[in-house]
Amino acid sequence: MKTTKKLKRMVAGVLASLMAMSGTANIWAADTEENVHLSMAFWADQSEIDRMDQLLEIWKADHPNVTLDYTYCAGPDYPTKLQVWFSSGKAPDVIRMSRDIFSPFASEDLFADLTPYLEASGSAGCWDESLLDIFDFNGELLSLPYLYSNYVIAYNKDIFDEANLEYPTADWTETEFVELAKTLTSGEGPEKTYGMWFGGWVCELVRALYGEPKMYDTENMVMQATNNEKFKAAFQLLGDLHKDGYCSNEVTKTTTTGGFVTGKYAMALAMTSDIGNYQKQIGDNFKWDIVELPISETYDTRWNTNMRLQGFGMSKTTEHPELAYDLIEYMTTNYEVQKAVDEEGVGIPALTEYLESEEFKTNYGGGAAYNKEAFVNMAKVGTAWEFAGIWADINDTLTSEFNAYITGATDIDTALDNLQKKGEAVIEAAKS
Repeated sequence: MKTTKKLKRMVAGVLASLMAMSGTANIWAADTEENVHLSMAFWADQSEIDRMDQLLEIWKADHPNVTLDYTYCAGPDYPTKLQVWFSSGKAPDVIRMSRDIFSPFASEDLFADLTPYLEASGSAGCWDESLLDIFDFNGELLSLPYLYSNYVIAYNKDIFDEANLEYPTADWTETEFVELAKTLTSGEGPEKTYGMWFGGWVCELVRALYGEPKMYDTENMVMQATNNEKFKAAFQLLGDLHKDGYCSNEVTKTTTTGGFVTGKYAMALAMTSDIGNYQKQIGDNFKWDIVELPISETYDTRWNTNMRLQGFGMSKTTEHPELAYDLIEYMTTNYEVQKAVDEEGVGIPALTEYLESEEFKTNYGGGAAYNKEAFVNMAKVGTAWEFAGIWADINDTLTSEFNAYITGATDIDTALDNLQKKGEAVIEAAKS
């Protein structure tokens, strides 16, 4: 699939280049009209707005004829804003998106395909191909990558040291992970130390732990919870770790033990956004670091993880597509912009040039040093999972069935059968 998408992008680029050389089009050039108005949408708080002002100073200086207006709101309100903008026919020219917010709008012919612009600009190699694939909808590239957040395993060095065990490394296996989770679990009650913490994120991880086929196929609107060896194996593996007491049950997010920062967990599932909290809350209480998720020997793959990928796309109704793309490319390929993203600690910058720099590798936001490259390596097995619409309903069913299994209320086959039937009902209702 990835090869096909890459080939499509290459072909589109060749065609765009031929058009440019023949004088038919110059799709990568900035719009040179006088007194041009351009609008840009994003979610933000005041600090984000101030940061955007600073990041866009260079671009605005290079485009003195352009009036650039910002349209923004708080994150939770952003999907509703998008609906209003599109339904009113007043969509901003450049729109910041995340993959999960993007998905419900992707098939509505609202965003311009950036493929010809990208290939003609010569910027196609600026990001890992896996990031471009996540923004590829039916062969059209609807956004360029800006930043992302994904998962790694955090581990408590002090607990490993006390057990005289070596720290996990990038090539560790699923078998080694399970053995460590069991070995490092000790004690009872309030004094218990767990081998692993998944929190409520485990139901994201289980959907496609070993890659395709996932729990559901969103493109074809098909449930795949039953007759799916990989999903059943993932469900049982992660479920049994909870059932057997090697991690606390926080699946429904109705209770929490405080997580990794308490020092009561040898390992934990950690998102990019967790790191700043670790640096602030753990302090000198214990030593810690992060590592990539383990590799399954059975399925010959590193555990797949949800990729919360953000980017910038272009409204199909923009009157200045070349200028809009120029702004998108600036936000996603400018080294200083990506450096600012890293320093802000809001996510991992997507630009390969910055990720390969010493500045990225040595910038820890003023806190404790950690293995930042684990997040970059995990991006290669990042995948897009759905959070909106009918998929949100099915995800909720997964949470309830997973919890029923680990609490002993049902067996695994019944849980998967319930999930399949309830999911099919939701999909059929949506189709009708």
